[in-house]
Amino acid sequence: MATAIDNKELETKVCGDCSCNGFAAIVKYEVDLKAETVKFTDASVFDTGDSLAKIILHVSDGTGKRKNGDFSTAGGSVTLPLTAFDFNSLTLTATVVSKMGCRANVGSYNIGKFASISALQHST
Repeated sequence: MATAIDNKELETKVCGDCSCNGFAAIVKYEVDLKAETVKFTDASVFDTGDSLAKIILHVSDGTGKRKNGDFSTAGGSVTLPLTAFDFNSLTLTATVVSKMGCRANVGSYNIGKFASISALQHST
């Protein structure tokens, strides 16, 4: 037996008429190994009439440690403590949400093996 779902409500209430053209989710990060912190800074770009609603952050390592955070100031930043995290297996992910409903998930995995200063980025 098949189940059908009428998605008209979703289409009209969740970004039904929004255009995500020109939307670029960019979250810069800087890991400070000495202070055991990671600083996230918003550098996202939005289409005319749209702006940042929220950035949701998740940090984890290979041993299962987790830290979450969020912020909603365009161009703003937040620093999360990473005491006793395994920096070689650090994973950083962010969800950038605009006020008009555009959304992008970005991430970087095992960053200790690559770069401690970079950006999580997605463009439409």
